Formats: sequence, structure tokens, C-alpha cells
Amino acid sequence: MFTTLHAGSGRFLRPLAAGVLAAAVIGATLTPSVDAQSLGSLTSEPAPEPPTTLDPDPVVTPPDQGPTLAVFIGDSFTSPAKVGTPVDNWAEIVAERFCWDPTYLATGGSGYITIPERVKFTERIPAATAVGADVIVVQGSTNDYRHLDTILAEGVSETLQGVVAANPQAQVVVLGPTRPVVSSAPGVDRMRALMSRASADLGLPFVDGSDPTWLGHPDHYIDNQHLTPLGHAEFGRLVGDEFAAIPVESGC
Repeated sequence: MFTTLHAGSGRFLRPLAAGVLAAAVIGATLTPSVDAQSLGSLTSEPAPEPPTTLDPDPVVTPPDQGPTLAVFIGDSFTSPAKVGTPVDNWAEIVAERFCWDPTYLATGGSGYITIPERVKFTERIPAATAVGADVIVVQGSTNDYRHLDTILAEGVSETLQGVVAANPQAQVVVLGPTRPVVSSAPGVDRMRALMSRASADLGLPFVDGSDPTWLGHPDHYIDNQHLTPLGHAEFGRLVGDEFAAIPVESGC
């Protein structure tokens, strides 16, 4: 049997409607909370990416610089030196010690001044410059000891200035004449003093080849003036020690 509600029963409908409305409000309030929790479990934050590691700077390999080129300008002390021959000349000994690729521009009887029929050191400057040398050694010369101081000083300065001007890239080293076992020793002392001053004026290292303690043994000389193989070995060792003290550029 059904009960029919009449308009006059509004007092019963109002509590019922209020209850339904309250239930709806509660449901609407709870539903987003549940959905948020569900979404939170489904949309968890991704794992952080590992830090980016930058590659280190690449190692730069310097280009091959090539051999250290050396030129020897000199007199008969240096002229026997030839590329490809057994090491028996002082210049070859020095070149080997410093791992140089050498060029020898030397002939007997030459010097800073010398005599007309001989080649002066200045005449070898173009050939030395053509090498593009890293080191240039100017050696000698006892062939000049007879000239007047003024003439010799001019010749030495002209030669050294010319070598430096034409080869700004090169280290120029001046090696004075040796002290022969002959009466020209006083002339060698004059030459040494002039060459030392000229070298200092240009800021060039000067090695005194006439040091009386260097070549005093009779077996060092063939004819009281030119070196034996033993003399070349000793002279090359001594010059090498002086060059190392400067120090000269080495290719080793």
C-alpha cells in the first residue's frame, strides 16, 4: 500500500531534500580528494637525469718543428767537416752533441779580413741565410792576426752585424781563434780582445778558443797550428761545454 504525499506534507519533504543535498555536497567534496590521490600515484615525478659530463679539452699535439739547423762559418779548423763522414772534426762533434742538422761553410785560409784570393766570412752570409739556420757559429781566425787593429775591428763588426741582420731568427755564437804553438800568439791575444768587444756590442755570446789551458798537449797539433784527431776531439768537447753553458739551442 502506497502513501500519497500531499502538498500539505511539505514539512516532510524539506528534511528529506536537505538530507539529499547534504549527501550530494559530501560526495562532491570527497570525490576530488580521492581522484587527486589516485592521480598522484599515477603521475609520480620522473627520476632526475644524470648530470651532463663535459668532454675534457682535446689534447693538442704541437706540429713537428723539424730538425735544429746549424751553420758553421770558419777557416781550416772547420773545413774538414763534411756531412756523412766519420765524426773526427770539432764542428761535427759539437753538432752531434746538440743534435743539430749542420751545414759547414768553411775553407782554409779564410777569415774576417784575409787576403784577396781567399773567401772572407762576409761572403758566406748569403749561403748561411739560405739555410734558415737556428744556430750560426762563426769560428776563427788565426789568418787575420797580421792585420791592424782598426782594420780587423772593422772586419769583425761588419761580419757579425751582417750575420745578425740577415738571420734575425738565429742564435749567433762567436768562437774566437785558437792559440797555435807559434810566434803569432800575441796577435791572437789582440784578436781575442777585439772579437770579444765586438760580440758584446751586439749582445752575442763569445767563446774564447785561445784559452791557454785548452790545447797544450803536443799531440793536439799536426803542425803546431792545425789539429790532430785527438785535438779535434778535445776542442770539440771543450767548445761543447762552453756552448752548453750559454746555453745554445739544442735539437735533442
